[in-house]
Order: sequence, then structure tokens, then C-alpha cells
Amino acid sequence: MRKINEETRETIEKKHTFLNSISAYSFSDAFKKYLEYENLSAFTVASEAEISIKTVERYCDGESRPSINTLMRIFLALETSYEICEVLFAKANISVSDNVLQSIVYRTLLEKTEKIEIEDANKIIDEFNKRIIKKADKIKYL
Repeated sequence: MRKINEETRETIEKKHTFLNSISAYSFSDAFKKYLEYENLSAFTVASEAEISIKTVERYCDGESRPSINTLMRIFLALETSYEICEVLFAKANISVSDNVLQSIVYRTLLEKTEKIEIEDANKIIDEFNKRIIKKADKIKYL
């Protein structure tokens, strides 16, 4: 029991040190540091999140920023901790709370990453976005 608590404390301290270290970074630099922190390659991120490697490289190079959907796919695929997700969302200038329903869907998915398969999470995200688009189209034609 004591060993588990020490390992947990070590993990928490390591995560907080990491989060403090990226506080002044841009999204691209923070994202690269996150990949280093997790010992992940762009290829691994791309294949796990089911996005192109070129897309991941553009994020790392600062050539583009991810959409909320792509960032969610990455976070869910990599089982990224909630705290790191929040920081990287902020770095990407993405506010998860812009839409209350969207915020609930995404935050619930992030909290359940250990219990949900990436394919299922992606289906939930895709279905949610389809419904939002349908609603927007209905409003546009009113």
C-alpha cells in the first residue's frame, strides 16, 4: 500500500512539474513537450488518434492549431489526463465551455477515457457534431 501511494505521489508531482514547465509555452511548444513527456512520436499520436501524421507535425511545427474535435480525438486516444487536457485546450485557444452541451459531452468523455474505447468516443463526437450541424442548418433556413 505504501509503495502505491509513493508511486502515485511521484506521478502527481511529475505531472504538476510538467504543467508548470509549459505554462509560458505556445500551443505547438506545449504539445511537443507533452509528446516528449509521454514519450510519444508523431506517428504514434497519428495512428492512435486516427489522424494523419502530417497533421500532427503541423501542430508541432506551429503551422496550424487543432480543432476541438481533433484535439479530443488525440486526448481520448492517448488517455491524456484531465489536467493536461485543460492546459492544452487553453494553449490552443479552445474553450470547451463555449457550448454547455458540448462541454458536458467532452468533459464526460475525458473523465471516462479509461473505460471507453477510442472508436466509441469518436462515434459519440461525430454523432454530436452531426446533430449540431443539423440544428445550425435548420436555424439558417428559418
